[in-house]
Amino acid sequence: MNIKKIVRNLFRSFGYEITKIGDLNLLPSLIYKYHHKDFFFIQIGANDGISFDPIYDVVKKLKLSGIAIEPVKDYYEDLVKNYKNSNVITVNKAIYEKSGKISIYRVKNDNDLPKWSKGIASLNPEHYKKSNVDKSYIIEEIVDAFTFENLFEIYKVQRIDLLQIDAEGYDYTLLKLFPFDKFQPSIIHFEHGLRHENMSINQLNEIITMLLNYNYKIIMKDYDCLAYK
Repeated sequence: MNIKKIVRNLFRSFGYEITKIGDLNLLPSLIYKYHHKDFFFIQIGANDGISFDPIYDVVKKLKLSGIAIEPVKDYYEDLVKNYKNSNVITVNKAIYEKSGKISIYRVKNDNDLPKWSKGIASLNPEHYKKSNVDKSYIIEEIVDAFTFENLFEIYKVQRIDLLQIDAEGYDYTLLKLFPFDKFQPSIIHFEHGLRHENMSINQLNEIITMLLNYNYKIIMKDYDCLAYK
C-alpha cells in the first residue's frame, strides 16, 4: 500500500475524506465515520448493485451487512451475482404502501439506449418522459411488493445505520412511509431530482422539515440529499 492510500485510510477512520476539489463525495466519508462491527444498511432501488450505485465500493471494502432491494427481475439477477459471497441479503421486491403485485415501468432489454437508461425504472408510468426516452422502449413489468413492516419482520431487522433510496420519483413516498418512530438511521441518502421534478419543491421542503424535526443535519447536492445525525 502506498503512502497516499495509508494517509487516505487514516483520515477515513476519523470520518474525513481527502479529495480533489470538485470530486467531493460525502456519503462514503460518513459511512466510514459511523462504521462499527454491527453496521447495517438498507438500500431501496439497488439495480444491479454496481451501476449508478453510491455505496457498492464501500459496502464491499468494509464488508458491510445489509439488505439490497431491487424489484426488476433482470437487474435483480445481476445484483445477486455482484453481491455473491458478501454479507448482503438481496430481495427481489418493491417497497410499497401495501403488499401485493404492482407495475413497474422500465426500458426493455434489447435497445440501443445509453447505459444510464437502465436506471429509470419507476412505478410512475410517465417517468420515462423526464429522460426523453421514447415510449417504444418502455415495458411494464409486474413485480412483488411489500411494506417496510413486512421487510423488518421477515428479515428480523434490529437496527439501520444507513438508509439508501433511489426509487426514481418514489423517494418522497418511501420517506413518508418509513417508520421513523421505530428506526432513525444515522445516515439517509435519497434522490430529490428537483431538476427533473422527481420531487416538487414543496415535497422536498416537507421531507427536509420532517428530517430536521428528527434532529438530522442536511446536505443538499445537485440531485441528491444527504441527512445524518
